[in-house]
Amino acid sequence: MAQTMARSSMTAAAPMIALPNNDLDTKSTISMSEDALSMKYPFEADTIGTALHVIDTERDALSNLSLVYRTNDLARRSLADAVAVIRKVRENGGRLLVTGIGKSGKIGEKCVATMNSLGVRSAFLHPVDALHGDLGMIGPVNRPAESTFP
Repeated sequence: MAQTMARSSMTAAAPMIALPNNDLDTKSTISMSEDALSMKYPFEADTIGTALHVIDTERDALSNLSLVYRTNDLARRSLADAVAVIRKVRENGGRLLVTGIGKSGKIGEKCVATMNSLGVRSAFLHPVDALHGDLGMIGPVNRPAESTFP
């Protein structure tokens, strides 16, 4: 019981956060505890905490994804197939066509944006639009890719 009381009376050191020091120049920084930060910059403290939480969550998700690709043969083969399709599209000067409905479609649209920013010509083709005449966008060197996420 004495150990419990001794531990509870100890306080952990406040984490330090570096912010630009606008009083000097933009390259120098000052360090403040989160308590001091919340008094001087209440909005920024909440924002920084949320941003750090998002970064940690994304890091954990990528770590898990890496583990899946290292340990699951089907996932590894699927990744290799996807990379092969993307490489073939780039080599042939074609366009990667991504399709999907609902949430999968939204994710597919984000994949198209990412591919385009990486220099892989891509387009999103909604399946319903494809049925109503947009199949003409598929050329001989384009590769369709479905966007399916259970």
